[in-house]
Amino acid sequence: MDKDLERRGSACRVCQEERKFQANRQRLHPWEFPSKPWERVHIDYAGPYENRMFLVVVDAYSKWMEVIPTSGSTAKITISKLRRIFSTHGIPDILVSDNAAAFTGGEFQEFLERNGIRHITGAPYHPATNGLAENAVKSFKQTTKKMEGDMEERLDRFLFDYRITPHSITGVPPCEMLMRRKIKSRFDLIRPSMEARVYRRQEAQMRDHASGQEGKAPPTFTVGDHVYFRDYSGKGNSPGVVEDLTGPVSCRIRTEEGQLIRKHFSQIFTQVPPKDFSLLHEQQTSGHQPRPADVPIAVPKYPSATIQADSPRKHTEHAQHQKSPKPVNEGVPGAGKQGVSLDSNVSGGEKAVPVRRSERIRKPRVKLDM
Repeated sequence: MDKDLERRGSACRVCQEERKFQANRQRLHPWEFPSKPWERVHIDYAGPYENRMFLVVVDAYSKWMEVIPTSGSTAKITISKLRRIFSTHGIPDILVSDNAAAFTGGEFQEFLERNGIRHITGAPYHPATNGLAENAVKSFKQTTKKMEGDMEERLDRFLFDYRITPHSITGVPPCEMLMRRKIKSRFDLIRPSMEARVYRRQEAQMRDHASGQEGKAPPTFTVGDHVYFRDYSGKGNSPGVVEDLTGPVSCRIRTEEGQLIRKHFSQIFTQVPPKDFSLLHEQQTSGHQPRPADVPIAVPKYPSATIQADSPRKHTEHAQHQKSPKPVNEGVPGAGKQGVSLDSNVSGGEKAVPVRRSERIRKPRVKLDM
């Protein structure tokens, strides 16, 4: 009888209409994970919040969030803000939203069709279908309420911190999932990257290496240069010709035996060509010596009465001698009163040779005053 009464009461239409509704717990059916960024996006409006509306867009793959302040939630405003976001990230394949009038109107549907976007909406009054956007709206409101500053500053700080923080689902920050790189933050200043540490060490090594070679230019070689290279077979330095360059500071050298060997620039040096002594030998045998490009000066026959040629750095002294010329053989015993002219030739038929001036500074004699 008890079961009959229970069954009779359960079948009562009035009882069923007035009883407290309890949602049936259904098996959880998560969204399929996209295969690439910006393949499926979820959108929703947050607000009115601080007298404004905020369009929230979340990428299902990277969890990247965009929050755009708006003056309303109409279809026209929504299309304008989505067009700006799509200009940066591209057009998604699927767009998920609730059944708000801004998302289900004809103008918005036409916008999606023109761009080839598939629109998916959840059941009315079932926000869990669009749970990714709903959770983003909740995080945005709760976080910005605890921050200081105006709304623009709080929004920027919230988005920056959210995008560099590892997500609880993927374990990777949204910026790395979307852009394949980390966004630099203030935490990077106290935790320098490996690349920066390696660059600093390399720069320090280069400075230490260059400090021991101040004023010395590093040697450079080109194809065809005749060089000597360090021969580690015990022959010392062997000659060769640079065949080609194998790197910034290395080259291949062809030896006299025709072999090609690779050497570093620090292991070779340029050949110094032998000096041509043929011209000097010819001048010595003919009695001529190299002269400066000026007028030759005659030499007197007295050894003690030599005339010193003008020196480039003695112009002032030479000018004084020209103002008060004196006989060249003045003070020479047996020279007589006749001086030797600068333009005259040496007697005896000898050829005039240039006279060298001593660079010693002559000082006046100091007599002992008793």
